[in-house]
Amino acid sequence: MSTTLSRFSLVALTAIVFAASSGLSVAYPTRGGSCSLCHTRAGGALTATPNPLNIQLAASGLLTFTITGMGGADAAAISVQGLENPLLGASIGRGSGTWTFRSNSSYGQSYVSNTISRTGTYLLNLAINAGASVGSYPITVMFANGEMGCTTTRFSLVIRSTVPEPTGLVLLISTVAAIPFRRRRRELVA
Repeated sequence: MSTTLSRFSLVALTAIVFAASSGLSVAYPTRGGSCSLCHTRAGGALTATPNPLNIQLAASGLLTFTITGMGGADAAAISVQGLENPLLGASIGRGSGTWTFRSNSSYGQSYVSNTISRTGTYLLNLAINAGASVGSYPITVMFANGEMGCTTTRFSLVIRSTVPEPTGLVLLISTVAAIPFRRRRRELVA
């Protein structure tokens, strides 16, 4: 019996890790921390796209949250954790609606949306500082409602350098260098 239970636990854990890493919404608690103190059941349906979100240094990128279910509540909020990482130099750009940075011992650090009262699409324009560190960062999104429900999803934020990659640069140079030869070939054929 304990072998069967252990196999079941391993399968369940694998499913939770797969769902969390693939950007699918899963019921809380899948990650310890702020929301699990109060929100103890599923809290609606939310997806975050694109995943990964690619942003160049000193630029911004638009993250779209699509809410298809409120989890039986009249009010909810989106909490985004991981953007406070000092290596990102992230801030909220224009066109995002109201987002507040929250930092305290009870809730941790996160950017929190204004109150959401219906399903729909909500935007977060994320601006990255020119001094940010290039790399991939895991970001956690929690959709919590007033009925003590919370759903979490994850996505990757990829910060890219503004300098072209060597492969792209070689391709660009070879294409530009080939233009005179192609023109000459057309003249010979004609």
